[in-house]
Amino acid sequence: MGQMLKDHGAHNYCISLLPTTNQLFGYVEIESEEKWAQVANTEICKKWWKWMTEFIVFNEDMTPASTPLKEMFFLP
Repeated sequence: MGQMLKDHGAHNYCISLLPTTNQLFGYVEIESEEKWAQVANTEICKKWWKWMTEFIVFNEDMTPASTPLKEMFFLP
């Protein structure tokens, strides 16, 4: 999984858990939207999503649901 993510331009990828609500928060820096969009089509990603069904809320098309967060501070 890690190598596949790197091959698709992912850097500094982190998934964090908020234990009080069991919410997962993901952060990833990507090289390009096009390369990143291809991740969903890989077998390893599909296996990951299936394995994580207990923790992930899915859209009707079985892609993970996400909610944009409002950026409050950024230091480049």
